[in-house]
Amino acid sequence: SKFPEAAERIRREGEEVYGDREPTGADYSALAYTRAVVQETMRLYPPVPLMTRQAVADAKLGDHPVRAGTSVVVPIYAIHRHARRWQDPDAFDPMRFAPEREARIPRYQYMPFGAGPRICIGQAFAMIEATTMRGLSLWMCSQVNPMRSSAPGAKFSTSTSQDLTSRSSISLPFG
Repeated sequence: SKFPEAAERIRREGEEVYGDREPTGADYSALAYTRAVVQETMRLYPPVPLMTRQAVADAKLGDHPVRAGTSVVVPIYAIHRHARRWQDPDAFDPMRFAPEREARIPRYQYMPFGAGPRICIGQAFAMIEATTMRGLSLWMCSQVNPMRSSAPGAKFSTSTSQDLTSRSSISLPFG
């Protein structure tokens, strides 16, 4: 992981939320830090880096006239990293999306799923799925990490005919 502290915190949150039981749909609301990591990741790397829209009427964009029918590009990636909108905009800081801070983010400052009448209709499902799977995958793999070894030069190999099974018998088939 590029951010091992965040990965460890997600793993601990999963341990607290899931314990030794199967995950349920109700767990999503308890995964606050994991959700913040997903949101911050989408701020830095939005799934839709830019949108285009067509002006339906004459308008002004700042001091610039925009005629009806003109294509307008909305640079989501640039907005998500704009120095006047975000403190330390290129840094990975999931706490920007802590519940008490997230409410202060203006609506059109963060829009990984687009905005307005054409916003992604699957955004709620996508957030639930991404948050749950990120937390679940780190929780499941917390006991097995072949990349971590105290032996210098340690090698490992993988097989495509193995399954990864969690403590609660959730199986992820590989191969």
